[in-house]
Amino acid sequence: MFELDPRSFHTFKVAWRSYMDFGVVDFRMQVGDQLDRWTQRCKAVIEKPLDFTYWLMLMVGSHYREALVERRALSPTESLAEKTPAICVDTFDALSAILAAPERQLLFAGVDPAPAYLQWLRYIAQQFSSGRPGMRTQFESNEFLSLPVMVVYYGRKLRRGKGKADLTWAGNPALVKSYIARFAEDNR
Repeated sequence: MFELDPRSFHTFKVAWRSYMDFGVVDFRMQVGDQLDRWTQRCKAVIEKPLDFTYWLMLMVGSHYREALVERRALSPTESLAEKTPAICVDTFDALSAILAAPERQLLFAGVDPAPAYLQWLRYIAQQFSSGRPGMRTQFESNEFLSLPVMVVYYGRKLRRGKGKADLTWAGNPALVKSYIARFAEDNR
C-alpha cells in the first residue's frame, strides 16, 4: 500500500487506473477524507488468509468428476445455481462492496476472464453443496465448509446472455486442468 501524504490521491489513482475508470468526483464521493480507513480496508483484504489448499482440493475434485463424465460414468452438470456472485471491479462501488464484506472468501479470477472460467469458479465456490442435482462422486458426498464466497475479477464486465450458462468445461478434464493452472497463476 502507500503512505498517507498529500500525494495519496495520485498514488491511489495510479494504482487502480488500469482496473477502474474514475474521476476526481468519484474518488472524493467514495473515499473523501477517509483515505486512512480505505487504506486499512485494502490492507485487510490483501492480508486476508486464503486457504489455497482447500480451494485446490475442491478444484482437483472437479477435475476427477469431469474425467468420470468424459468416461460416461457420471452425467455432466447441466445447470448451476447462480448463488455465488461474480463481481467485476471496475468502479469504486464494486471495490467498496468487496471491502465492506470482510466475512466473504474471495476467489480471484484474474483480468478479463472467459465466461466459462467464471462459471467454473462459481461452481467451485458452491463447495459441492447438496443442492446439486444428479449423481455425486464419493468425494462430492463429503461434508465441506459452508463459506460465503465471492468471485472477483478485473477488466470488462461480462454481459449476461440469454439461455444456458457456458459449461464448456463440463466433461472436459483437460480444460478443468488448464483452469486450475490459471487459478494458481492468478493467485500467486
